[in-house]
Amino acid sequence: MSSDEYDAYLKSILEYNEAKAALDTAFYDGKLEGRIEGKLEGKIEGETAKAIEVARAMLAKGFAVDVIAEITKLTVQEVDALSS
Repeated sequence: MSSDEYDAYLKSILEYNEAKAALDTAFYDGKLEGRIEGKLEGKIEGETAKAIEVARAMLAKGFAVDVIAEITKLTVQEVDALSS
């Protein structure tokens, strides 16, 4: 192998390693972002489920819909739907 061929070979290896590192980083970043989004979605779903549970209990105790909406941060429409 000539010196020029060897240099081209080393350059191709370097370019490959750089491209692989970029792809690996993008893959890792994507996985991390997906995990963060999943945790956030789970937290929001849990908070909403708890608000609905509290709203149902308040409805059963005779609280006014607007008061329940204010306390639970649900909309009046969402609380009305629970009372149906």
